[in-house]
Amino acid sequence: MQFAIVLSEENLNLQLKDLDNEQISQVEITYQPRESTDNIRSLPREFRNLLKNFIDDEQQLIWIIREKILRFDTRMQEIICSKSISYGKGKSKLCAQICVDRRAGEGYIRPALMLWLPLSPWRDNCNRVGRMAIYNRKQKDALSLSQIDEYSYLRHWPVGSRYSASDWQAQTWDLKHYVTERSKQNNESTPLEFLINLSLEK
Repeated sequence: MQFAIVLSEENLNLQLKDLDNEQISQVEITYQPRESTDNIRSLPREFRNLLKNFIDDEQQLIWIIREKILRFDTRMQEIICSKSISYGKGKSKLCAQICVDRRAGEGYIRPALMLWLPLSPWRDNCNRVGRMAIYNRKQKDALSLSQIDEYSYLRHWPVGSRYSASDWQAQTWDLKHYVTERSKQNNESTPLEFLINLSLEK
């Protein structure tokens, strides 16, 4: 059996999937809201609407990323725009952004995660930070966050160029090489976890 906690309208549901016959069962989770001492605000409506665009695995992962970022610092803000949700200490000090990538021709919608990371993996040239997109190595699931692994890659477009610009404008790094150069002791986290921690640190 495979289980997941899925957001549906205003409710949380426990979903069980039989891997042999693909049959799915679901039951609503009842819970008592309680006072929180941390800085995690309740899920805004815009965030819930954003999650509904994605498959269950992506929903869970984005939920985890959001909590990790907001717990990092009490000054962290959640900045909601029409097509994206950004995180940082104000609009001028962003560390992450979640966008919707619509690929009508390919028939799916994926979350695009942008992180502000050092522009070079090498330690002697890592003071400059830029907005980078994380891509899965499989072309058809390029923006599938739940499939990010060490063989995926990072891509940065210089200031002034468009996100959808051609590859010749972009700087690309192999994810395994980037992570290895940035940290020689990265055995306890996944590449995605490492990049999120690095973005928060920077």
